[in-house]
Amino acid sequence: MDKQKPDRIVRKIIDDLKNNKAIKIDKTSEVFGAIDDDFSYPEEELGIVFSSDIKSVYKAVNGVNISWKYEDKFYGEINMLGVAAVTQGFYDDFWKDERKKKKAKDDKTFYEFCRSLNSLDVFEDTFDGTLRTVFQFQPDTKEPQNPPLWLWNLAGEKYPLSLDFTQYWQMLAKTRGFAGWPYFFIDLRKCRFEDAFFKKYFSQSTADALPFMEKFLKTMPVLFPQDDFTEFEALYRTIAAAK
Repeated sequence: MDKQKPDRIVRKIIDDLKNNKAIKIDKTSEVFGAIDDDFSYPEEELGIVFSSDIKSVYKAVNGVNISWKYEDKFYGEINMLGVAAVTQGFYDDFWKDERKKKKAKDDKTFYEFCRSLNSLDVFEDTFDGTLRTVFQFQPDTKEPQNPPLWLWNLAGEKYPLSLDFTQYWQMLAKTRGFAGWPYFFIDLRKCRFEDAFFKKYFSQSTADALPFMEKFLKTMPVLFPQDDFTEFEALYRTIAAAK
């Protein structure tokens, strides 16, 4: 990685939150990295081999849990799972109830798609666990993977993201995990809003994303006036135009 290292990102986020009198930190976790043995089980038993870029992130930070409040409400959360939780399906129950409802041919296609997903960042405090970022693994391959990411709402919209895993970490530095920040990175090129299957199982438009983005743009410049949020303003305009 040629930008900020993940462990430095985490420490800077914690420092930024601690130094902001308007913010109350609800939880933080220790920063520690994965070792080579942590990748052995998923590689040998599950056929999940991460790219060297992803491994370098986990070797710096093997999971982290930070949440913070503003005006006594949860406004930010980073709950990145470690290698074991991601690859061993620790949160597979997230999709279990939905899978049971799938009976038709299209349902089975969606079911098979869900089997390739593993939770990455779980928003337990800010969204009661219904929203999370997930990896989309390619099954039956032992080639190194840099899986696409999705923003996955169990109760609603599901969007492909334009970020990869290492880019996701860099955006954490800028957003401090503000609730719903990944909505800015909906990959419009992969959103087939006119396709019946996509509309039924994923999303019909970007409309559901806009309130979270608007809240970010209203609140973050107040909390961090020294930061430049023009990048996020531009992303908002692009996604709002696609509604």
